[in-house]
Amino acid sequence: MKIVFCSECEEKVKADIVRKEETFTVKGEKVSVPSSVLVCPKCKNELFDEELDGANLTSAYNEYRKQHSLLLPSKIREIRERYGLSQRSLGRLLEWGEITVNRYESGEIQDAVHNEVLELIDNPENMKVIFEKNMHLLSSSAREDLKKRIEDIIKNTAEERFQLHLSDYLLKDRTIDEYSGYKAFDLEKMHQMILYSLDNLKGAYKTAINKYLWYMDFLSFKEYSVSISGSTYVHLPYGPVPDNYDIILDLMISKMVDKEEVAFKEDIVGERFVAKSKPDLSSFEKEEVKVMNWVLKHFRNFNATKLSKYSHDEKAYLETSNGEKISYELSKELSLNLKD
Repeated sequence: MKIVFCSECEEKVKADIVRKEETFTVKGEKVSVPSSVLVCPKCKNELFDEELDGANLTSAYNEYRKQHSLLLPSKIREIRERYGLSQRSLGRLLEWGEITVNRYESGEIQDAVHNEVLELIDNPENMKVIFEKNMHLLSSSAREDLKKRIEDIIKNTAEERFQLHLSDYLLKDRTIDEYSGYKAFDLEKMHQMILYSLDNLKGAYKTAINKYLWYMDFLSFKEYSVSISGSTYVHLPYGPVPDNYDIILDLMISKMVDKEEVAFKEDIVGERFVAKSKPDLSSFEKEEVKVMNWVLKHFRNFNATKLSKYSHDEKAYLETSNGEKISYELSKELSLNLKD
């Protein structure tokens, strides 16, 4: 409901907002869209409202764009801002004129040729080609900024694709059975378990991280008959470790954790990890957080070597061989109890 002046009734009225199908002519074509219009409650005439009528026309324009596979103004703006360019700079680079991009971002519908160019430069490799051809049209500072921006986007895009490939690999052929703790593997949850551990411990070595994860998952299974992360664990010389633990940690480096190499003796180097961001425990049950806190508290004064040796005395480790998967059923004999 909105108070407006009705010229037919010659007074202000509390007009109703009614939804109806309206047809607009856009670039010579009829386009029908659901619209919101003001209707006088007395004479039932439709009333002009600049805000509503403008929104209805925008809807019609967007429907036309959808029917002709044209980019929305918001997407054009997103592409431009991704490269850190002003509207004028992008127009110069594409040899369109200085106000063309402004018109498109303001709502004017672009022609098919310009739309194709905009779709092409959404790919940084294509933008690089255009930049190398027309860089002379930009100022020296804009050239340097755009060159670096394109290089960074190409690098980050390659890293994102590689990480997606690794994530897909980790999730491939996972089963829900005694080796997963009867739970589907949750990579994000495992990453948050690692972050939570590193945040509490103010950093830890790879060997220690793997043991913390193992004890958290196996203690959870012992107490509640289900693991936290759904990870499979393998018997290795330094103790139980998550399957593909190197990939799991590599996916976190730079965005979630920092890695530093620490020299102990000649030719002996350890990898220490530190959290870069705070963990998100929103997907964890309170029982899972309780288990994680207990494990962190129990082993707080253990270094990586002591923690590794401690895990070697667990029945789950003693009854498996090198490279063998460790069944969660063996958690029944785990040395830890929540009631300890």
